[in-house]
Amino acid sequence: MMVLHVSYFQVVQSVVASAVNDEGERIHPRKWDSHFIGLPVVNPKKQNRPTRTAHEVEQIISHAQGQGHVLLALLAGSGVRIGEVVAVRIGEHLSSDCSTIYVRQSMWHGKEQDPKSPAAVRDVDIPEKLASLLAEFIGDRKDGLLFCTASGKPLCPRNLLRDVLHPILRKLKYPQMGFHFLRRFRESVLQMSEARALLVDYWMAHENREMGTRYAKQLVENVEWRKEWAEKIGLGFNLTSLQPEVGKPGQLLESETQPAKAA
Repeated sequence: MMVLHVSYFQVVQSVVASAVNDEGERIHPRKWDSHFIGLPVVNPKKQNRPTRTAHEVEQIISHAQGQGHVLLALLAGSGVRIGEVVAVRIGEHLSSDCSTIYVRQSMWHGKEQDPKSPAAVRDVDIPEKLASLLAEFIGDRKDGLLFCTASGKPLCPRNLLRDVLHPILRKLKYPQMGFHFLRRFRESVLQMSEARALLVDYWMAHENREMGTRYAKQLVENVEWRKEWAEKIGLGFNLTSLQPEVGKPGQLLESETQPAKAA
């Protein structure tokens, strides 16, 4: 709740600061005193940042069916954010062999928008086993969203939590958490590898001052080098194959297409 209050305050700051005159000067200049207005101080060490072990991630993914299985595997094996994953379009944001995700947009409340930050515009390379699972899941589809409802509409992350992730966590008796724990898991796998921090930051969309150098840019644009490291690092967990009997690729079960209930 404390973090939420701070986030709200940051929105207010941004709105006030956005008001400028024809000369580009702020109309309402403000010097904010966090202590005076009683804004909570967020201690990163005390923030709840749940994560799971490789064995636990394997269990969670193996209990998912249909495209839920593929979606969780992709989140854990790529570190891509949930909003970025549900915005991926076949033919536009995937390489022909499905080994690279081109993150160029994100999804928010069913609408496509720019990614979270300039650093989030990136190419994320994934190991061959995960790429093969994606290719199997896509089948003969040539366009459209990678993950979608039976009618082809964008998936709602909130519905995915309710119908896919949270039921699995309850069944396994794990604490309830959001999709971000899978991103943290991928980060841990990358950090434990011998890959350069430059490459890790690029894939994970972290701001990195070194990324602005000409040498660094040449490195991350070396696709062969990136893919080689993606394969060396691997997934960090064992990936089960997609079971054909759970439903057609690109469709959720009927229960997964129902609108989220009001909180």
